[in-house]
Amino acid sequence: MFAPVLFIAQPLTNILKMDKRILLFSIIIVLTSCGTARLTENEAILLAEKYILEQGFTDKKVQIDSTKVDPDYVEQIMSRKGILNMRYNTLKPKAVFHSKGLRRWTVGFQNKQDTTRFRILRIYRNGKKIQMEHQDLKLMKDL
Repeated sequence: MFAPVLFIAQPLTNILKMDKRILLFSIIIVLTSCGTARLTENEAILLAEKYILEQGFTDKKVQIDSTKVDPDYVEQIMSRKGILNMRYNTLKPKAVFHSKGLRRWTVGFQNKQDTTRFRILRIYRNGKKIQMEHQDLKLMKDL
């Protein structure tokens, strides 16, 4: 009477043990692929300033690799040269504010023509994904 129960229970126990190992392995993979190192405040600001320089938003004359220009959804229909011409000298090169969220840094850059407008840059996944917000942030008063 107990032999069939033992026969069924033994493989079930092995499956449960295997599932725990698979679950543990999956957790380790997720944690290591997301990266455990966090960007410091200074690293996030430097990365953001480097990004806007390399994407052609400042007045700095640097060699920009047009194949690495990251167009936003409005710029996608434009040529890379057109994008760079439109962006040139639109932002001050130094970040004027920043904040740290749970999964990202937010860094703001002041518009050179209208100092009440700011472009927002989001840095995700420890610097592996950077995204410029398309729409400016507008303050009611000049800083």
